[in-house]
Amino acid sequence: MKKYRILATVTFCIYIFFLIWIIIFKLDFGIEDHLIERTRRFNLIPFGNTGGTPEIIDNILLFVPFGLFLRMKNKGRFPINALIMLVSSVALELLQYATALGVCDVTDVITNTAGGLSGYGLTSLLFVIFKKDEDKTTRWLSIVSSLVLFCVFGFLGFFAVCMLIGHI
Repeated sequence: MKKYRILATVTFCIYIFFLIWIIIFKLDFGIEDHLIERTRRFNLIPFGNTGGTPEIIDNILLFVPFGLFLRMKNKGRFPINALIMLVSSVALELLQYATALGVCDVTDVITNTAGGLSGYGLTSLLFVIFKKDEDKTTRWLSIVSSLVLFCVFGFLGFFAVCMLIGHI
C-alpha cells in the first residue's frame, strides 16, 4: 500500500510543477516572451473580464486533480482541504500579480477552487461507493490518476517542445 501512496505523492509533486508552469509561465520555457508586457493587472469583478467559458472550464479541469490528491492524502478533513485549495489558488493569482506574468483574477480563484472541490467531491464519492476496501480504492485512484496525468503532461511537454523548436 505504501508504494501507491508514494506514487500518488510523486504524481502530485509533478502535477504541482506543471500547474505552476501552466498558470505562471503559460507553457513557455522562460519569461522572455512575457517581458514585453510587464504590467500588473488585477480583476476583482467575478466573471466580468475573463477569457470566456473555455477559460473557466480549463481552470476548473486544471484543479480537479488538486482536490483528488488532497482527498487521498487528508481523508475526512474537508474544511482544511477546502481552505488549502482556496489559499493555493489565491497564492498562485498573487504570484501572477507579483511577477506581472499574468492577471490576478478573482474569477480564477473561484473557478480554481471549484475545480479542486469537484475533484475532492468526486474522490469522496468513490470512497463512499467502495468503502468496503478503502486501500484498494486508494491504490486504483493512485494508478489511474498517475496514468492520466502523465499522459496529459506528456502531451503538454511534447507540445511545448514542438513550440520551442518552431514546429507549431
